[in-house]
Order: sequence, then C-alpha cells, then structure tokens
Amino acid sequence: MTLTVSVCLAGTLLSCGRNDQNALGPYPDSTPTSTNAGMPIETGPEDGSPILPWTLNRIDDTDNRVYLTTSNFECSAPNRARIAETAETITITILGTPNKGPCTQQLNTLITFVQLKSSIGSRKILGSK
Repeated sequence: MTLTVSVCLAGTLLSCGRNDQNALGPYPDSTPTSTNAGMPIETGPEDGSPILPWTLNRIDDTDNRVYLTTSNFECSAPNRARIAETAETITITILGTPNKGPCTQQLNTLITFVQLKSSIGSRKILGSK
C-alpha cells in the first residue's frame, strides 16, 4: 500500500501552491501557530466537547506521529485529541473547548501532531465526525 501525502509549509498552509498576499486565507486575523509538544491525548470518558475538523499534513512512521492542522470552529478552540486504534485503523478526533466569552470569530490555526502508542504500519488514518 502506498500513501501519498501533500505537505504544506505554515506560510502556505491554507493555500498550497498559491503565492500571493492572501496565502493564509481570506481572514486578515488568521494566525497559524505550531507546537513542539504535540496535542494532549484525552483518555477520560466522553464529555460532550465539540469535535473539530482537521487536515492531515504528514505521517512520521519513525516516531509514530501524525502531523495535522486544525483550527477553531464555531467559537470552539482545539485543545486535545482522542485516539482509537485498531489493527486496521487509527481514528483521530480533535476536541475543542467552548469559548467562555463573546466569540471574536478570529481564525486561529494550529499545526501540531498526535503521538501514537504503536507503529502506524499499513493502518488507515481516519477522522471522526
């Protein structure tokens, strides 16, 4: 099985292949952020937190990491991941925390990774929703 993944650099993240003034999208307040710590993994019971969309950036088979991009959605900011691993699949769910104050509608993009406990191998990587 061959998996091809396109990788975008932070400066062109929302517009791969474009080279213009709007490289971060149409939102003037777009702020990409990256982290070296990775996304915290949620292991507790479901708590009704919002599920946020994410995009696959790349897969690191050596360190068993899945690099992804996520952003706030409906005033909820991404703050942790839930991972369900089987012999055939890895399902990644990005969870958010509702904004406690007024919603600013500012787009904040997070470039991060989730650390897996076991080898990725030939398993499919899925998102939930």
